[in-house]
Amino acid sequence: MKKLFSKAGLYVGLGLIGASASALTLAGTHKFSGSVEAELQFFPNEGSLDEQKDVFGSLAIRPEYYWRSENKNHKVKTKLFYRATEPNGSRTHGDVREFNYRFSRGGWYLTAGVDTVFWGVTESAHLVDIINQTDNLDSISGEEKLGQPMIAVGIEKDFGNIDAYVLPYFRTREFPSGPERYQIALGDQTPEIDSDANFYESDDEENNIDFALRWYKSFDQFDLGLSYFNGTSRDPLPVILNLLESFGQDDNGKPTLNVDSIGSFYEQKQQLGLEFQYLYDDWIIKLEAAHQVMDSGDYSEAAFGFEYTFSDMSPWGQDVGILIEYLWNDREQVNLLPYTFEANSELSDDDRQFITDIANGSDESPSVEGYYLSPMQDDLFIGARFSLNDIASTEFLAGVIYDLDDDTTSVSFEGSTRIGDSLRLTANVYFFNQVFEDNPFKPIENDDLIELKAEYFF
Repeated sequence: MKKLFSKAGLYVGLGLIGASASALTLAGTHKFSGSVEAELQFFPNEGSLDEQKDVFGSLAIRPEYYWRSENKNHKVKTKLFYRATEPNGSRTHGDVREFNYRFSRGGWYLTAGVDTVFWGVTESAHLVDIINQTDNLDSISGEEKLGQPMIAVGIEKDFGNIDAYVLPYFRTREFPSGPERYQIALGDQTPEIDSDANFYESDDEENNIDFALRWYKSFDQFDLGLSYFNGTSRDPLPVILNLLESFGQDDNGKPTLNVDSIGSFYEQKQQLGLEFQYLYDDWIIKLEAAHQVMDSGDYSEAAFGFEYTFSDMSPWGQDVGILIEYLWNDREQVNLLPYTFEANSELSDDDRQFITDIANGSDESPSVEGYYLSPMQDDLFIGARFSLNDIASTEFLAGVIYDLDDDTTSVSFEGSTRIGDSLRLTANVYFFNQVFEDNPFKPIENDDLIELKAEYFF
């Protein structure tokens, strides 16, 4: 398991352990709960890399503890996570999702510890969601998040909710490796990604103190949110660690870089975010937009669409929701040369000179197109949500993301139902169709997935 805290954070963690232990002896509400999950993943197509496997089994446990004082002003909350996978790869990992103390009274609150915070309103992408790092190992959907150390203060008044966050420690993103699927590429190459090779623009590295502020208010028929973030970007830039001794050639016979391994470079950035949701009868109009400011290039992005629900479609009361969203961003090509040299002081002089010569003698220096870092540049999402409204809470969500530039299509199906009060069965299917050569999903076009889960709640 990765290091979670700096030295200062360790003291905070020890204090929270003490608070949790003390809470067990205090009067109030105590609750122990959680779940155990068995999962089977099947990839029907052979992987792009020789070491990749087709079948994976895993077990995950998510224990939780919650305490609330008798006057409801004090709360302690803990959520832990661990997954063991066979064949054993990088997906075997654990995390502290939540471990915090919260004091609230008179419309304001203070939270200290590890917590998860979600921002956003759209279905297909969460552009403004910036507080927590994505757990890239546990799910390809981007919905799973790592716990974030923080101190948060908020107030709830008639003018809206204002939340301020101080984030004293940064969580890096890890990537699938070895036998795992969904390994990313750098252009047309699939180098090894070293999840331990992390570099930072900030001299304080992972101890850089990030800040975030959000205002959110619900009106009669619409919700509106404005947010600001200043700190370490959650999305890394790939930087070259090592080169293969033999170099390739492009179609014109010019030398090209053969990259053996890459690391991650985390920039400092500012983000301005907007959330808007309008409800009218059976319609929900949704908008998320963000503007990013950082050294590698400023860009804007947006997701806009609607959801319409057909209620009581039969005598049994089923609901069907239709979702359509358009996704856009204007991120341009990012030159990796300065970040590679800044991050990797161990590159040999010959490698540095070779990279520099290619950069000076070619129209394309070592770089990645913007759509590899922010893929949804001109895409349409069409989905349907089915709710049977039965005692088993059976739900299905089917969706298609269609690239309007090159017709690349990705399809997903997510469904779940309950058996009794304690068992939930889930089936997820993800597959890609007509993935074109320059599309960022090209390296994982063979990674169609059928995923079955059984989760027992206690």
